Amino acid sequence: MQKRGMGREDIHEAAWGETYPHPLVSCLMPGVAVLAIMAMLLVGIRAWQLSLPRDTTIPLVEGIKVEDATSELHKNGLEADVVKQQQPSETIPAGAVTKQEPSGGQRVKVGRVVRLLVSSGSAYTTVPDVRELSEGEARERLITAGLVVEAEESAFHATIPFDRVIDITPAPKTKVERMSGVHLVISKGVEQKQSAGLAEGSSLRSTVVTVNLPTDAPETAEARIDVTDDDGKRTVYQQHRKPGETLVETVQGNGDMTIEVFYNDRLVLTKKY
Repeated sequence: MQKRGMGREDIHEAAWGETYPHPLVSCLMPGVAVLAIMAMLLVGIRAWQLSLPRDTTIPLVEGIKVEDATSELHKNGLEADVVKQQQPSETIPAGAVTKQEPSGGQRVKVGRVVRLLVSSGSAYTTVPDVRELSEGEARERLITAGLVVEAEESAFHATIPFDRVIDITPAPKTKVERMSGVHLVISKGVEQKQSAGLAEGSSLRSTVVTVNLPTDAPETAEARIDVTDDDGKRTVYQQHRKPGETLVETVQGNGDMTIEVFYNDRLVLTKKY
């Protein structure tokens, strides 16, 4: 058999100890490299997509309590921004959501902030019947009903005891706007004849002034009581008090008195006695 001579590959292998890859492998290697690069790109793109916020649907929370609405939004990966200033509503009870922005049903990204407006309840209230209640109890019921005692006067009454409410204006069961002012008439009891021990013409009198100071004032503000009687007008009380406190003060005067209570230079009560 004739022996084949050494080719170029054989000579190269003999000289350097190296071999050339198979021609088919040489053809496939560029394609494999391209596929590897494409696979790496796809993996990178997928990782980037996964890092993006996913979509979610905003739930409809109007008409439910703000605490439940906030919880429902959090379950869907959303944040709640509750507006501090509440709005009156004749259909949605106090403490429930009246409006949401964006509205329910929209598709948004997780983490989106949803603005919630909350109901303060009806803008109206009904004047309670506080007749024949003590002045203190009457004031508590009026405050609970969202009303403000703006004026108060005293009068003698044959059957209603001292410090009890004779009448209220507007009349009981009247529907009015919240924070409306009311006028009370407080009993001075049964009118007594002048005692023989008193000097002729003596008319010194005293009454108790009770008023809940407004809450819309600085941390402390000046409370002042002015009295106008037969001796003229004068200031009988002047001190700094905290907003929302109940001011109780005994006031004396000569003859018929007009008592005015000011808080932060604003007239909050007028009482005639």
